[in-house]
Amino acid sequence: MSVAALSWIICDTCLVFPDKAKKEIILSENKGISYQLIIHNVPEDIFAIKADDFPDTRAFFTGDKNKRADYIIISSSLKLIVFLELKHGSGGSETDIVKQLKGAECLLKYCDLLHTKMSNSKSTLQHYKFRFVCAYFVGASKRPTRYQGSSLHDAPERMLKLNNPHRLFLKQLRGQVRNKS
Repeated sequence: MSVAALSWIICDTCLVFPDKAKKEIILSENKGISYQLIIHNVPEDIFAIKADDFPDTRAFFTGDKNKRADYIIISSSLKLIVFLELKHGSGGSETDIVKQLKGAECLLKYCDLLHTKMSNSKSTLQHYKFRFVCAYFVGASKRPTRYQGSSLHDAPERMLKLNNPHRLFLKQLRGQVRNKS
């Protein structure tokens, strides 16, 4: 799925683009306490959707079906989609985070379906690898980012958990690099 395919569906204010000169994309959260995640060594075609900016659906859906993660990161050249939830402190329960990641996946599939039906085109999502990540910001640690979770984070229940991700590379989100701890 490309920026072009989504640009006529999603407002520009809900999209984040990389700094192409620095080859990085900056994602931030401003709910009470501000923090940001900088992802380095990104391709030029990468962009992120601020999934949390999607309108509240509680007026339409019952229960907690309005949850979604903060960002959906997409790279067409890498055929990669990363669903990312940012948490401050210990964050919410794992069950809630899984629901947020699933909600973001549903949002992307809704956008894809809207695009394919309205433009009479075919979906390309089946060609992408999905990755699910939760980043916890727990104080000002100078230690390297710690990884928790399964070896492949291809489902919300097997999300990659990152503690204090101050220096993060895209290949880490893809599941290509893991530290030994």
